[in-house]
Amino acid sequence: MVALLDVVTPAALALWLALSVAAVVIVLVLLWRYKVSAQARAQPLRLPGAVAQPACSARADDRPALA
Repeated sequence: MVALLDVVTPAALALWLALSVAAVVIVLVLLWRYKVSAQARAQPLRLPGAVAQPACSARADDRPALA
């Protein structure tokens, strides 16, 4: 019977470990980006110091007079 270390070299183990870590990091980044984009879709952009405007801000005296 062939020993496991004769078949799987330390370099192959290191490569497997590096690829596994990279896959986990990629999945975490994709989940984080999905979470951030979902939060951005749920809330409108709020600029600092911005005052919320009503949906219809035109009053009768603000409209131009018709000739």
